[in-house]
Amino acid sequence: MRSPKTPPSVPPPVANLSSTAGDNAGELDLQWDPVPVASTYDVQISPDPITGTSWTAQPSVTKSKSVILGLTSGSRMWVRVRAVGPGGIGAWSDPAGKIVP
Repeated sequence: MRSPKTPPSVPPPVANLSSTAGDNAGELDLQWDPVPVASTYDVQISPDPITGTSWTAQPSVTKSKSVILGLTSGSRMWVRVRAVGPGGIGAWSDPAGKIVP
């Protein structure tokens, strides 16, 4: 007799999100610790200051890194990421801020 399968759990929050200058003006490189149960990651950006409605979705990614293109040089941008897995959608990471090169 087999024991019942445990349903998949919701992914934990993404940790250690960092935002650094990209290779070109107007680019930010994002990197974070991989979440083992994540199949994709949702990425959002917000101009400074952050408000409840200032977040804008970016394309989802499958690796624990992303590049945001087409930003205005000299502006402060905030980013956040959440893991998506078979058990559902995890909580947003703490925001990481960076002045766009």
